[in-house]
Amino acid sequence: MLSSALFMTKKISTYEDLLQEEQRLTAQLSSYKELIKDDIDGIKQGLNPFKQVAKTVRSLFTRGDNGPLLNFGMNFGLDVFLKKVLLGRASWVTKVVVPYVIKNYASHLITEDQRRNVAKSVSKFLTKFMMKKKTEPFEAAPPATPMY
Repeated sequence: MLSSALFMTKKISTYEDLLQEEQRLTAQLSSYKELIKDDIDGIKQGLNPFKQVAKTVRSLFTRGDNGPLLNFGMNFGLDVFLKKVLLGRASWVTKVVVPYVIKNYASHLITEDQRRNVAKSVSKFLTKFMMKKKTEPFEAAPPATPMY
């Protein structure tokens, strides 16, 4: 039996039959395309947790590269807190590995908008601090008295 005979509903004898069969096959093809598209979407949804795990693991071993001043402050604060307070009695390996992983992960937690907000607030604080500083007129030191 021919493979084409398996899929045909009836024997084609006229041109109209051919056109009807073409329409039927076109409709069947579009339904198969839709099924394949739905299957691919289902696979993507199924793989989404794996993407999230991969993203989290990647953030543990890489550092965020934007906002170096904020990263420096965060790294310094985490270093002091982790090494001195939290891991004060831990082994040297733990004191090296744990801060490295936590600093890498924390560098990805702060978004760009949060970085801008922190930079603005630090700038405002520094501006206010510099404005509060009183400028006193410079006075010359009294002349030194000779010691005999």
